[in-house]
Amino acid sequence: MTRTKYEHQNRTDINEPGLLWEALSNSRVDRFHPKIVVHEKSVLFGYADVTIVVETANGVLCPVKLRGIVVKSLKGKPHIDMPAEKGSDGEFYDIFMPRSAAFRTVLTTLVFSDAEVQATIASAANAPAESADDAGTSTPAGEQPALSAGNPFANAS
Repeated sequence: MTRTKYEHQNRTDINEPGLLWEALSNSRVDRFHPKIVVHEKSVLFGYADVTIVVETANGVLCPVKLRGIVVKSLKGKPHIDMPAEKGSDGEFYDIFMPRSAAFRTVLTTLVFSDAEVQATIASAANAPAESADDAGTSTPAGEQPALSAGNPFANAS
């Protein structure tokens, strides 16, 4: 069987969040470094170190460590940014990135389902907003609902 360079993008089974969630069941948030910074349209909660454990076809577990994932709320929705470093041309480039929207969704859900992240989100609701013109105002961060212990993508189609 010959495969084209972009054949993986046409496969629907690897882009299903429910299947990805099941495949990454051993993955976890190792550490979370809280740093609450409230802005007008976003709230920075901190930085997460995540271990993604992928099981190969013959059953071998392959752990991959992702460090420095930026955990924030963007316009009230959970959002993660990948760590970046400055190139020789002065531009910033992501060190790693999810290859599909489904994997980004699963990674975001994994990070936001961590107990320490949930506690930081709850405490961020009372943090004052940083603003140049209004230094004393407070913007509610909005609590995210706790995720169930099972697959949160099981009912999604």
